[in-house]
Parts: sequence; structure tokens; C-alpha cells
Amino acid sequence: MKLRHLLALSAIAAMMALATGTASAQTITYRAGPFHVGGFETKLPKLQVRAPHMDGYITKMNATLHYANGRRVSIRKVMLHHIVFLNDGSPSNEPGGSCKGRKGEPFYGTGEEREQLLLPAGYGYRVREHDRWRMQTMLMRHSFAGRNVYVQYTFTLTKRRMTPVRPFWIRANGCKTTQPSYSVQELSSGLDHRTFRWTIPMNGRIVAAGGHLHGGAERMSLTQPACHNRKLLDTDPLFGPRGDLVYRIRPILHEPGPVGTRFFQSKTGIPVRKGEKIDLQADYDATVPRARVMSIMHVYIAQGPAPKGKRCAALPRDAREILLRRDGHISDPPYIKVPFNAVGDDGKVHPLATLPGKPTVFDGPAKVSLIHDRFVPAKIQIPLNGSITWTFADPVGHNVLFANGPQVVGTPTLSGGVKYTSRGFLKPGTYQLFCYLHPVTMHQEVIVKDPADNATGTIQPPAAPRAADTGSGELPRNADFGW
Repeated sequence: MKLRHLLALSAIAAMMALATGTASAQTITYRAGPFHVGGFETKLPKLQVRAPHMDGYITKMNATLHYANGRRVSIRKVMLHHIVFLNDGSPSNEPGGSCKGRKGEPFYGTGEEREQLLLPAGYGYRVREHDRWRMQTMLMRHSFAGRNVYVQYTFTLTKRRMTPVRPFWIRANGCKTTQPSYSVQELSSGLDHRTFRWTIPMNGRIVAAGGHLHGGAERMSLTQPACHNRKLLDTDPLFGPRGDLVYRIRPILHEPGPVGTRFFQSKTGIPVRKGEKIDLQADYDATVPRARVMSIMHVYIAQGPAPKGKRCAALPRDAREILLRRDGHISDPPYIKVPFNAVGDDGKVHPLATLPGKPTVFDGPAKVSLIHDRFVPAKIQIPLNGSITWTFADPVGHNVLFANGPQVVGTPTLSGGVKYTSRGFLKPGTYQLFCYLHPVTMHQEVIVKDPADNATGTIQPPAAPRAADTGSGELPRNADFGW
């Protein structure tokens, strides 16, 4: 099928051009979709979407989920877990990403924090007539019935000349892995701290910055090593108050993330020099393990001459942090244990404390098949420091995602007989794992027993240290989480 036909199917071209105070500015809304998200399904659309196909500057942008009739989609039904828009430029001028080897310039993204792109007055992200845009997103369904949903993205575009900004997306775990996610293991210090030393690629001024974080995040900031490690700005998370909708969604398929992050703005800007070292620092609560978290800062730099004067001059007085949500937020990340979820006799989904029956005991390496949308065997026992080889026998993709337990283990999405071996069972206890593509049918319970325990000792699931209502841990370079 030709590209123009694919675009016709994936993007509704109904453009709304609304005056926004000047003759040259307009608000444009496009839709991408429809995306059919089945019952409790996780969808990872990656596709080319409509660009404005005109020269100008984008000063503001956001993205939301809608039904065909235009009504907003509640997170009770489908969650926009994360989304990113990338500009591939023109065929003759394809920009690279912030990490080497990644193509396309990521210029706007958000997630559960519902961040918007908000540039200071006089600044804009430059777009051109022949630009090509891509979108990558992760959609999670929280109910039985499948529905069609659309990603609606709205931006303000002006043809008036602005000071252009360049977007850079930097990650606290650096660029060593293809994927931006990493795992937080339980640590005695109770804190997972990551620092990525970023080399500034151009002279200019940081005029805006936003952040994307997951559940358990405590803080994320840029610091300046050459100036006594002073903090330049932060995009710290804000979590919903007790009783917020994000904690009332059932079934619980993942730990709820922040409902907001601080967005930095300064028209004056923070001066930076090409080659200067800036540290991105991120902290996660590590009193419990957490799988596949992200610490991404979206930094927008206006290019200009090398800053004059002393290097550690005072930070701009007009710097401000914009909070898009203020209704009773809290800064300390709550912990929500992710349980197994299964369909009961009443036809409804309920949390499942443990899998029924006795475990299949393996004295050596364990072998498990993912076949017919099941783990076989589903409940197993292995020795401490043991291993499991999962065979992904189905033609459709499955994965192994950590729900709860002593230590994060997991796999990417695989299929067609591919085998994957994990040797990450270094702590005794009960590990509860599932396939996030089939979360109410595919469960794996692994009991890891230390031979030093007494012969009759039963290993119990670890207690949640801070339940509200209910090593490295890196995954392989080819793991695909839709970002």
C-alpha cells in the first residue's frame, strides 16, 4: 500500500485553524488513528503521522486520547501511558536523535503526567513544509470491551519569525542501551541515583525543559559541575492525592506514575557553552524493586553566540516552574503493589494473591513455554541463583514483566520459538511475573528457595513496605517498549 494511503488511514486530516491573537498564529488539531485496543490489551503504535506541511514555528503542543465522536477517553478505559513525536525532517535532511544511532528529532512527548510543550514568548520550534513526523505511543486498556481510540494532537503554529529552539532528550541512564527504560532494584540505601554527564552540543541558552518520569520517581534535575554542582533547574514529579483516580483504576496493570511534572521556562535563558558538561540527575525510591522506569528530560536550547562574562553568573531572575496540575498533589511517591489480575467466576477481574496448586520443582535450570497464551508450567520452584529459559512458542508476541517480588527480572517481547534465559534470581522469595500484552491470562509465579533454609520452610511473598491501597536490572538492547 502506498504511503499516502497509509497516511489517509492513520491520520484524520480534519484541520482546525483558529486565530490565537495574531494574524499569523493558528491552532491546528490533527488526529491519528483509529487504534483498536482490545480488552486489557497494551498497544504500541509506531507510525508516520501528519505534519503541518508549512514553514513556521511551534510554540505550544499537547496530546490527548479521544473517541470518534470527539469525546475525551477516561483513563478508566484507556490510558495514554506515554507518547513522543519525532521530526524526521525532509528526505534530503534527516536529523539524528539525541543518542547516536537513533534517527529523528524528538520534539514533544508526554505520559501520565500530561505535560505540554510551552515555550517562552518569542521562541518556537522550527518546522518546514517538507518535514515528516512520526509518533510512538503506548496505550493501555483497563476494561473488557475493545474500543477504537484516536490520538489527538494540537499545536500552535506561527509564521512570524521567532527565535528557534533545538530539542534535546537526555536520559539519566545515558545512551548505552537502545531503550530509555531501566530497572530499579531494592537497595539498602533506599534510593536509586543515576547521573548522566551530558556534553552540551552548541552555544546558546536553555529556555525550557520538561520531564517524563514513572511511579516511584522522587526528583530529576540538571546540575552544573563547574559551578560547585549548583542546580540549574528541575522537573520534579507531582503525585495524585490519596483517592485520586489514578489509584482507583482496576485492575492494576502497572504502578501509577506522576500526575504532573514541573516545566521550566525562562525567556532570558540559562547560558551554556558548546563542550560544557552538565549533569542530569534522577532519583527513584528503591525500598522496593521497580521495572522499566524512565528518567527523561526534554531540554530546549536557543542557539546563540558563546556566553560572555564569568561562567558561574547568577541564574536568570525570570526562571519559573509551571505546574499544570495543582489540585492537592503530593511530592512523595506512594507505592502501589502490582498484583496478578484474573477473571473470576463472576466474569469480573479481581486481584489474585497467588497461583493455585503446588509448584513444579526444578533442581537445576528451569524450562517454561509460553504457548496458547499461557505459561507452562505457570507455578515453579527453582534454587537460589537458578535460571529459567522461556521459550516463546506462540506466533504472536509475549513478554515477561515483573509485577512484584524481591528483584526485577524480565524479557522483551518475543515470539516464533525464540528462547530467552534469565539468571537474575539472586534473592530468595516469590517472584510474580506476567505478560503485559495479556495481563489477565498469562501469569508466572517463581518461588526461589535458598538451600540453606530449613527443609520445611516456605518462602512467602515479600511484604510491601509502603503500600497505599493495596544491581543494574538492565534489559537487553533489543527490548521494545514502544518509546
